[in-house]
Amino acid sequence: MNRIRIYITIGVSILLVLFLEHFAENLIDGLQWVFSKTDRMASISIGAFDYIILGFLPLWSYLILNHKEKGIIKILTENFIMSLFIAAFIGIGIIVIIINGFRISPLLPEYIVNQPFSLYWSLFISIGIILPGFTIKLLRNRKKNKV
Repeated sequence: MNRIRIYITIGVSILLVLFLEHFAENLIDGLQWVFSKTDRMASISIGAFDYIILGFLPLWSYLILNHKEKGIIKILTENFIMSLFIAAFIGIGIIVIIINGFRISPLLPEYIVNQPFSLYWSLFISIGIILPGFTIKLLRNRKKNKV
């Protein structure tokens, strides 16, 4: 039973990666829309590594939270919590770019901003996966120790 869950999780993750890769322009357009509302023009690059991290969210959830004998509702709830944290940390990343305004060159206008380093979005996505995963695991262990 455990092996079947791993195969299903990997299959769903691969389908999610393909879905994200196919609709990549919509994600970038959404981020450009946010920057247009702040009178900034951003140079955004979301690489395949970011899509893989996002797409394999069910696998990361399975590995971090150890879904052995849980119902599907509990697993989906934990994946949803991780997705909300990822969205929140991507939002924090956008706010950091808007406030700091990382400029590409001093010769370009101030409203053109860039991400400070190449794995900027990967960092925020990874924090959004790791933080709730270990928080849920810590709360679960605390609950077991009380009982």
